[in-house]
Amino acid sequence: MVIHYVKDLLKKIEDIDRKLSISLEKDEIQTLGLKLRFYTTEVNHYIKLLKGSITKIEEVQRRYGFISESEVNTSVNEKNEEGNERLQTKDIKNKGEKSWEDYISEAEGLYSHSNIEEAIKKLNYVVENNLVPNIGVFQNYASQKNQNNPSNKFCKGYILMKFGFIGSAINLFEDLLEENENLFTINLFLADCYFEKEIYNRALFYYKKAHELNKEDENAILGLCKSNLEIGNYNEVVKLLSELKEISKDMKILKIKALIKLKKFEFANKEIEELDTLNDMQATVCKLRGEIKESSNDVLSAIDFYEQALLLNPFDFELRYKVGEIYLKNNAIMLAKNHFNFIIKNMPESRCSDKSRRLLYGSNY
Repeated sequence: MVIHYVKDLLKKIEDIDRKLSISLEKDEIQTLGLKLRFYTTEVNHYIKLLKGSITKIEEVQRRYGFISESEVNTSVNEKNEEGNERLQTKDIKNKGEKSWEDYISEAEGLYSHSNIEEAIKKLNYVVENNLVPNIGVFQNYASQKNQNNPSNKFCKGYILMKFGFIGSAINLFEDLLEENENLFTINLFLADCYFEKEIYNRALFYYKKAHELNKEDENAILGLCKSNLEIGNYNEVVKLLSELKEISKDMKILKIKALIKLKKFEFANKEIEELDTLNDMQATVCKLRGEIKESSNDVLSAIDFYEQALLLNPFDFELRYKVGEIYLKNNAIMLAKNHFNFIIKNMPESRCSDKSRRLLYGSNY
């Protein structure tokens, strides 16, 4: 694809060169000059994308333990520094400080004694402090463990989930539920994984199971509501949250979203007014009022509210993508590009960024 693009571009430039050599028309010369400027911008954009691709390739190579070009060309001094760091790490271990393997082993022991909460704390410490060098090293470590041991399955599944290997985590969590289907935490994690994969029916199934096992857990209730919203079961969301004596801010937001989908705008506005009295909710309130206007087919008013919300919270990338889509549908191309480019610049590896690139550069991106 790149070769075809370059060949085609060279032909276009040669054609412009030929026309410029024989043309004396001022307007035509100006038009051809603008075309050259456009091609320069386009080429610089693709150069930037290619550089980003090289960086991504090297990142994946490092993550899985392959050798990248930059590592092949590492200077002797850098290698010496790396050796010194390893010696320092060895000294630390000799002094009795724990390695990431130690923390995972402790987590396995805690899980085997049904102390799942403490096991998760140990695993979170490993993940949040980036103690595992890369996923390849972890996979090698995990492969040497007893693959049938539930504690090993849990710890491996949790780490893989946190690293973003959702499919592998799902397999391990489902294995654990085959042994005991009444594990609340595993049902909840499995539901989270399916929700992340946008398989909402399966997510709903496991959120329901988690909720049955622990009626008071807020994460299970939120997951149940989010899944029902995605599937279109709006009445179920309103019913569930209306039955609770107290609901959190996040629950109230989901209730309002369901009421908007049901076009019960009067009830939604009453809930929004209550939300508006709480601290740090102004951006969310603007966003919800925008959703009411959009659902009422008042696109201009919806955009006004959405833009206000983005002024208050510029890094709401889901909303920014949505606004970009609205602009695109209404042929406000430059305004749409501004929002999509903001997402790509600030969250290059996100799902929103991928969707933005596809809208900007086509489905083949």
